[in-house]
Amino acid sequence: MSVRDFQNYYGVKRRRFLEIRTKANVKPKAYTSMLSVKDLRALLRYVSADRREAEQRRAHARQMATIPVRPIKPATPPKPPVDFEAQIEEALSKLAKTRRALVELTKDHLDDDGSGRCRECNQPVPCLTKREMTRLGNELLDEIAVWGSGGGSDSELTSTPDPERRLRQIYASRDRWLEVLVMLTKDHMNEDHRKKCGVCKVDDPCGMKAAFLRINRGIAWRVANEFYVMDDEELRAVFHRRPRYDYADDYEERDA
Repeated sequence: MSVRDFQNYYGVKRRRFLEIRTKANVKPKAYTSMLSVKDLRALLRYVSADRREAEQRRAHARQMATIPVRPIKPATPPKPPVDFEAQIEEALSKLAKTRRALVELTKDHLDDDGSGRCRECNQPVPCLTKREMTRLGNELLDEIAVWGSGGGSDSELTSTPDPERRLRQIYASRDRWLEVLVMLTKDHMNEDHRKKCGVCKVDDPCGMKAAFLRINRGIAWRVANEFYVMDDEELRAVFHRRPRYDYADDYEERDA
């Protein structure tokens, strides 16, 4: 049974599956990978516990339904005002950390010194990283060069007068950088059955993974444990259909 089949058969949503997988000490697997018998048994212990708790809640609800209670409609509390300035400051911090990670991982692969070989990985130019960046984020190459040389500015994002629109623009920019960062690194973050990187074919951790962990361990952890198990459709939903304020579930993207 694959990860996808397990979730569909037992009605386990992705976020709950990730929680169960962590508690059961099951290693991260691709969405279509097959689960071993040992993994299934470990996961099912927590699925069964969830079902027992749900049945207990339903039984309690049925019992309470037989007790007449005078309905009291509580007053709706007023919504707290949105602190846009605090959210904008946090969003700019996340954008800067995401952008720095991608710039540091790629800038030396993108710079052609005319020797015919990449000065970072010594592969013939264009090296694997540059080819992947050209395919995934060609529109970011010039920006990476600017930020990598110490230039770059967020003034265009921060000059928008409307704070709500400014916040949306900053997160849209962060998501644009994060999407390319995820697609570039996710297959480097988990080793195959031989303990080798599935892309570089060298012992884990490969150069890309080691550099990512050094630059920002928080984002690297998120790529390895959250984005890695998503299929293409789920990744598109994360990066291209984000509601205006659906940022509460973002992991803290801390510096390494």
